Amino acid sequence: MAVKKGKPKKRIRKKKVLKVRPKKIPQKRAIKKSVAREPVLKSLLPCSKKEWEKVYAKRNFDTIPWNLGVPATELKAFLEMGLVPRGRALDVGCGTGSNTIMLAKCGFHVIGIDCSPSAIALAKDNAKRARTHCTFWIGDALHLNFPTGYFDFVFDRGCFNQLGNGNREKFIETIARVLAPHGWYQLVVLSPQSKDPNKFTKMKIQQLFSKHFDVQDVVETSVLDKKTKKKTHFLVAIMQKQ
Repeated sequence: MAVKKGKPKKRIRKKKVLKVRPKKIPQKRAIKKSVAREPVLKSLLPCSKKEWEKVYAKRNFDTIPWNLGVPATELKAFLEMGLVPRGRALDVGCGTGSNTIMLAKCGFHVIGIDCSPSAIALAKDNAKRARTHCTFWIGDALHLNFPTGYFDFVFDRGCFNQLGNGNREKFIETIARVLAPHGWYQLVVLSPQSKDPNKFTKMKIQQLFSKHFDVQDVVETSVLDKKTKKKTHFLVAIMQKQ
């Protein structure tokens, strides 16, 4: 007896579900969205209080490009412009006191502060040898215990440069608070030509300080190391409190 064959069953193909991966946002675009999101890079220079104390205790000054042992030429040039009245001055991150001493010789009532006790001890000795009257304190640049509007001029060669992104705004607000109305602030930082990650452009300085200061001028300068014959490039900014 013949057996009837049924129709072959159709195979049902399963539809493939395509997994859509989220597009990656380019890192550069993410950084541009907010200055606060910039990557924190490890500086080639000391950053913490312990690191600075170690440098000054061992007198390893070759690691600090702005510790020249002589007053800064950019400070001399600015004072010669005659814009700043001979009143109260603050040398923030004074190190061994070269610039503090020069400000005192120019007629300022000057205070130099630094986070390193060894640096302050050296600065006091240098002032004594120079026969100048300076006041030196061990202090934190983020916590300046001075009255509002106390200083006519603040000089900063390397202090702001070594602050992390999270402390920059607080530092700027602190400097603006202790400066008198229309007081002057001279800032020296590493320029884009520096190999250190902690460096600044003219545009970046404008962005950071324009809320509290009128940035009058930003120029590039360099210092030649006589031992290594290498130049360190800086940006020098002159600004006035709004």
